[in-house]
Parts: sequence; structure tokens; C-alpha cells
Amino acid sequence: MEMLNQKRNQIIALFALLAVGMITFTVYRFVDNLKYDSTILVYAIPDNLTVSYDTIKDQKITTRAKHAVKSGSYTYTFRAKGFADHQVKLDLKQGEEKKLFFAMKPLTEEAKREAKREKYNDIREAIGGHEATQGGAKISQESPLINKLPYYSRWFYIVTCNPYRTTDRSNRLGVCIVTTDKTSQSQVDQALSYLKKHDKDIDKYDIKINGKIYPTAEELEKKRVVPCGGNNPSWCYMYTDI
Repeated sequence: MEMLNQKRNQIIALFALLAVGMITFTVYRFVDNLKYDSTILVYAIPDNLTVSYDTIKDQKITTRAKHAVKSGSYTYTFRAKGFADHQVKLDLKQGEEKKLFFAMKPLTEEAKREAKREKYNDIREAIGGHEATQGGAKISQESPLINKLPYYSRWFYIVTCNPYRTTDRSNRLGVCIVTTDKTSQSQVDQALSYLKKHDKDIDKYDIKINGKIYPTAEELEKKRVVPCGGNNPSWCYMYTDI
């Protein structure tokens, strides 16, 4: 009987120990998760990489996505196989969201092929647009869209890109729309609706749709542009002086 009671007490003690361990682990995870109180949005080439900073090692990162990180001042080191490391210093406040645009330098032939893939066209456009808008205080003041881009949906994505009109390029914002179906008028209409939702005057932007210019009302009225014709979709235009 005594042995039976002793065994029962051992089992109870074991379960109690396991319960304490589980509670401790849960509390630790909860407290640890509280540290991840900021967000980075990564637009990078290539699309599968890792980041290390502070005590965090090799956190998996995908491009075109949000990732929870710790607030504070840290140097972030991004790594991908076959590419040179990319470092950036960030000082993130609690609840802050930061967009990062970069293309890592390929070191191997395989990495060079990867970096040239068509699937990164939007990232290249986004990087170019980000660089073009840096230091452009007037662009930020006059372009409500700048804080709404990049935008990704199931059917299309919209990124800032280099302006293409020759007049006052330093104060213009380029906007590139890419649809999943290159001939879909519906997807184009949805993308334009998103732009107009945040700024009704979209004529002040240099818009491209799937690599083709999107004319302003003035350009259409003065017949500076003509339809591409042929098998091209109805939204395709080109300048008459080309």
C-alpha cells in the first residue's frame, strides 16, 4: 500500500512539474512575442532570404510581405544563398511600420540568373520608384498615393516607379500597374479604382499599365496619343511622336 501511495505521489509530482513547465513556456512565449512590436515590409530580390539582428538569427523573410520585428535600434543583415549580404540600420519605434526596398548583389551564376527573372519586375520598378522619390519633399506633399504604395492584390499590384514624362520629372511620381491577366480590362479598372480612391486627380501621375503608358485626359483630348491597335487591349496607348 505504501509503495502504491509513493508511486501515485511520484505521478502527481511529475504531472505538476509538466504543468509548471508548460505554464512557464507559455508565459515566456507570450512575453517574447511582446518584443515583436514593429513591422518591416520587405520588397527585395531575391524573394527567399533570412535576416539577423540583435539576438535574432536567420529569421525567414519573404518579399512582398510584412514581418514582425523588435522595436529599437539594430543593424539588420539580410542573407540569401549566392548573394552578398545586405545590411541596413533601422531605429524602429513601438508599433512603427517600415518599408524596405533593395536588390541584393548576386555572386554566383545561378544567383545572377535568379536576379534577372521576370517575376521580380515589380520589385525592380518599386526599387526605382523608391529611389526616385527619396528627398522629394514636394512629391510627398502633393502625392497622397505615395504612402499607399506598393499595393498587392490577388489580381494586380501597383508600385511606384520612375516617371516617364519629360516635364518636371523631379516633382512627378511614376505609378506602375501590373495585372495577372495582361488583357483583362476588369483588372485594370480595379487597379485604377484603387488609385482614384486615394487621389481623384490621377492625371498628375505618370501611370503605366503592364509597361504601356496611361494617357491623361489632356493627352487624349489633344490627340497626343493613339491606341496601340492590333491585338492589344483597349487601354494600350502610345505617343504619336514615337
